[in-house]
Amino acid sequence: MRAALVAAALLAAGCATPPAPALPEARLAARAPDARCSACTAPLAEHAREWPDGRVVCAPCHGEAVVDPAEARALLAAARDWLAARFGVTLDPAAALDVRLVDGPTLQAEADDLAHPALQAFSTIAAGEPRAVGGARPLEAVRVTALYGLPRAALRGILVHELFHAHQTARRADPGPPDAAFVEGAAQFVQLRALEAAGAHGWAARLLANEDPVYGGGLRRFRRLVGALGEAQALELGAARAAFPAGY
Repeated sequence: MRAALVAAALLAAGCATPPAPALPEARLAARAPDARCSACTAPLAEHAREWPDGRVVCAPCHGEAVVDPAEARALLAAARDWLAARFGVTLDPAAALDVRLVDGPTLQAEADDLAHPALQAFSTIAAGEPRAVGGARPLEAVRVTALYGLPRAALRGILVHELFHAHQTARRADPGPPDAAFVEGAAQFVQLRALEAAGAHGWAARLLANEDPVYGGGLRRFRRLVGALGEAQALELGAARAAFPAGY
């Protein structure tokens, strides 16, 4: 997650219509022993494909790959609508929403301190000052930068995750420093629910099995919070607070 004020050029860029870039194409890849898909981590079988940035993916992931910016923007709109319908999470309608698909090196270079080998997306969020003491911050712009070529269901889940981060940025009233496991655990939880709702149970299982203490551990801790308080109250805390309540 990244919550930062961005230049007015970001908002202006969201209104412009740049020329459509050439869509990346994957070529048939040589299969190394014990190699795994860079998207779903399954063992590579026949007909594996290699993207221009060197990522090798299995045939099913390649068949569902999103490389068209227009499709990515449609998935972003669907993610926003799903959050509103499923959890009542509504983003400021005046906020400019955008998604940009990039290759692996670009994602890592632009992620700065968020860069790590497993990174698939990050968001840049611009928000104004609260209109009242303790009130919500108005969202001005949300731009998601994601890898091109991610499978459709996985990308939609990631976009739900990133939009929940925007909701957290707007709603958080807790002045304390944010606990990464809490912030990410809440976003991972809504991503998990989005994957389950789409029938993407393999992706959901991988989310739950993640051994990272922030992403996987945060999700498992947040699920315990949901079990104790229910989804609605837990997600309200996940948006407004900066850290887990005591005992979680």
